Amino acid sequence: MTEEKQVYSVAELVDAVGVPRTTINDWLARYAKYIDFETRGKRKVYFPSSVAVLREISGLRNAGKSSFEIEDELMRNHPLRPDPVDHPDVPPPEAGAESQALVRQVPAEEIAKIFNHEIQSLSSRLENYDQLNNHLRTGLRRIYLPMIVGFLVLFAVGLLAIVVSIAVIQNYNAKQTEAGRAAGAALNARLEAAAESLSSANRGDTDRILAAQAEKFDALMQQLSAERLNSANNLDKLRGEFLEERRQFAAEMEKVRQSLLAQKQSELQTLRADFERQLQERDQRLKQLQEKLAQTEDALSQLRNRPLEPAGEPDGPAAEAAPPATPAPIDN
Repeated sequence: MTEEKQVYSVAELVDAVGVPRTTINDWLARYAKYIDFETRGKRKVYFPSSVAVLREISGLRNAGKSSFEIEDELMRNHPLRPDPVDHPDVPPPEAGAESQALVRQVPAEEIAKIFNHEIQSLSSRLENYDQLNNHLRTGLRRIYLPMIVGFLVLFAVGLLAIVVSIAVIQNYNAKQTEAGRAAGAALNARLEAAAESLSSANRGDTDRILAAQAEKFDALMQQLSAERLNSANNLDKLRGEFLEERRQFAAEMEKVRQSLLAQKQSELQTLRADFERQLQERDQRLKQLQEKLAQTEDALSQLRNRPLEPAGEPDGPAAEAAPPATPAPIDN
């Protein structure tokens, strides 16, 4: 029993080759004569040999080959396959009978015709390529040979001009070098003299500047010392003024305290005198009330001790006498 042959869809070819689907579709249409496929129903399926051809096309593309060069390589490396003849009424063959299905779908006469047609087309294309190649070689010879000769002449003239220019430049450089050395020696002498005069002048100026800076520094130090001393004196003066103000403030506070204390003592004495006066007045009133109470008690005791008279008209002045007065209430 034969093993089932592995088949690929277009999407699986994209994953197997690693190029976009549009590129795969273009290669399948352009190089269909070298790529094995089979029509199963309404779709085409491809085989591992198809994946190998597509990978070879991808490598040639990456190497910078053109479409014509790629087709030439495929023509040398792979045989042409016949164009498939679709039979829509025939169901897709089973996996174990692929070779018999291909034989039934493509008759032998058609295969021979296809091979003859492809061989004739290939022969005509090869003849056209040879004619074009010969024509290009002839044209290139006619065009490039004068150009090469002219280029060699120009190269020789240019080389001669370069040699002459180098000699002239070397001569000029030698003269300029001698003149530059003389001018440099004179300039060095002038610079040394100027440097000596400038150094002596700079020494004097530097000493004067340093002396002036030292005087300014001493003056600033003296001024700083005087300001420091003045600040110390001002600080002592401020400290004395603060102590004096503090002492005066304490004296003023003592005076205020004494004045408040005297005022409070005077108020206390006044209150004490008023209280003693009120006590004396109350004692006097109490004595008066006690005297009235004693008089009232005497009157009551006399009335109790007096004998009662019979009822009737009273005789004498006693009957006409008014009843004793009721004692007044005592104020507490």
